[in-house]
Amino acid sequence: MNKKGFTIIELLVAFVILFILMTGFLRGILLYMEYQINNGLKDRASEIALKMSSQIQTARFNPTAGCDENNPNPFLCDAGYTYLHDDWRSARCDVKV
Repeated sequence: MNKKGFTIIELLVAFVILFILMTGFLRGILLYMEYQINNGLKDRASEIALKMSSQIQTARFNPTAGCDENNPNPFLCDAGYTYLHDDWRSARCDVKV
């Protein structure tokens, strides 16, 4: 008996094997996408940190400047820095919440 074709059992076994392989590949693709997203977020965070650090490095520091419209250094006002007298012991940095 020389029958050509596949039985239902052979097709079901083939579909189960393909299903297992496809779920493994899909899981690998999802892990790859997750790593790509995380790396993209880390790169963006590094860019923001570098930009902020360069702004802070290039800012002019004036410890006697007040926090008014003529202040050339907004970082001091944002940080709550005040220098009231000619004595460094009275300098304070208050953190705004």
